[in-house]
Amino acid sequence: MNIELSEMQPVHADLLANLWQYYQFESSGREQLDVDSCGRFETPEEVFAKTLRKENGSIAYLVRCDGNIAGFLLLHAATIEGKPITEFADIFVLPKYRSGGVATTVVEKVIVQSDQAWLIAVFRDDLNAQAFWRSAFERIPFASCREIVPPELPEFYEFVVNERIA
Repeated sequence: MNIELSEMQPVHADLLANLWQYYQFESSGREQLDVDSCGRFETPEEVFAKTLRKENGSIAYLVRCDGNIAGFLLLHAATIEGKPITEFADIFVLPKYRSGGVATTVVEKVIVQSDQAWLIAVFRDDLNAQAFWRSAFERIPFASCREIVPPELPEFYEFVVNERIA
């Protein structure tokens, strides 16, 4: 399976908003989300527009498998312990492409192949995401991995990976 990441541009606003609906659908039970009168989950369109224009230190990537749209990845600028860091914020893979290593490959391409530290925040009540990341921390050759305790936001488990200790 050929897995590709391509940076999304402002022209991809509708595509990102549509994929976001699937992402929110999966979170709706856990987060108790409702749809609006048109049957859609809330979409942070202004935030997405800034992300697609790279105005807020965020970047959106489209994930493709064998040329087909398979999901998205959002990266955000963050600060941990007073230092700037990039957050591997939201990754979504369509069900057809799960269990085939797509998310793991994305993590490897983005985090492992970089030379910077990354923040990973996982909702404490998202058992699927927790299972993925716990397994990833064991399988993927991160340069380092440490949990931040106590986390800045109590609803998250937070981890810093690939720190270079001088």
